[in-house]
Amino acid sequence: YNKDSNGTLMIEKENFDPSLMIKTTFSYNDKGEIEEKIDSRRGFSFGSKSFEYDEFGRQTKINHYNQDGSIEKTSTFLYNDKDSRQTEIITDQSKRLIRRIETKLNSKNKKIIEATFDGKSRLIQKKTIGHNKDGKISRIHDYDMLKPGENGKPILISIITYEYD
Repeated sequence: YNKDSNGTLMIEKENFDPSLMIKTTFSYNDKGEIEEKIDSRRGFSFGSKSFEYDEFGRQTKINHYNQDGSIEKTSTFLYNDKDSRQTEIITDQSKRLIRRIETKLNSKNKKIIEATFDGKSRLIQKKTIGHNKDGKISRIHDYDMLKPGENGKPILISIITYEYD
């Protein structure tokens, strides 16, 4: 880079590597929902996803495929509207449980708690999510549930705070 007489940065030489470019292609059904997402580089797919939905338009399944078109994992979504809860079950190609994510929603259908369990149903991570009066996310507290801190309480590993104009 060089600077011009006004101090503005000017590009002297620019390197472009097309091998780093990723193309994402989406296919949609008649309802406008994504049916398939294909990621490719240099004309070759390195992974894709297929999507399924329920009669309310909510995702019920995502199949993740590798570059050979073989299934790597599946995410299945279950909805409990009465308890304002969503569950994502992630399994490998042999249907063995990899992870389960339980999400609790508030009365405005916004995430307030997200609990992640490993393949042995141990709680490994918990996030609490706060929202402002406009329904926008105001904070996320992320806890490591495998390493309890003092008094057996979970260790807070990150705090993300959002501010809006």
